[in-house]
Amino acid sequence: TPNMDSIAAAGSRFEQAFCASSVCTPSRTSLFTGKMPSHHGVMCNSDKEGDKCDVPLEDANLISELPNHQHIYIGKWHIGHQKLPQEYGFVGHNFDGYAYPGSGVYQNLAFDSVPLNGNRYQEWLQEKGFALPKVSDCTFGNNPNLKIQEFYGLLHAPVEASIPYFLVDEAISHIEKCLQQN
Repeated sequence: TPNMDSIAAAGSRFEQAFCASSVCTPSRTSLFTGKMPSHHGVMCNSDKEGDKCDVPLEDANLISELPNHQHIYIGKWHIGHQKLPQEYGFVGHNFDGYAYPGSGVYQNLAFDSVPLNGNRYQEWLQEKGFALPKVSDCTFGNNPNLKIQEFYGLLHAPVEASIPYFLVDEAISHIEKCLQQN
């Protein structure tokens, strides 16, 4: 597309990139360290503290390879339990908990992993004048081969109040702030 072509022309173009793992934590760790899962040792998603998935600070080459850049992280971290993005030099925020960024925000929906340090998504909804989205017709999967079951539900809110719109808006805000500083 023309937009993607213009972005690639002004930055980096990856013509032989691939996903190192179909599983979230090993793939994110590979992107962060530049190492394959067989080298960094994270082979599965971490479901509990003590699992080997925290990246040692000296292995975080994404940061060290871009020393003159501001590093921003927005979204689900899911790389270990001990260290947060800020400890690696990122600004921005992550969603605490496993994979439920709306937990504790959406009406009729609550999980055990409620955000621990406030919830930027909830603040953003209020700033934009959106009501808290409601969830109905919720069901969990029943696949006995999965430790964590799939979740399905209907979200009742404008698409502009969704988490993808929130993440894009947050990224744009950080980019604009960087442009004003430079």
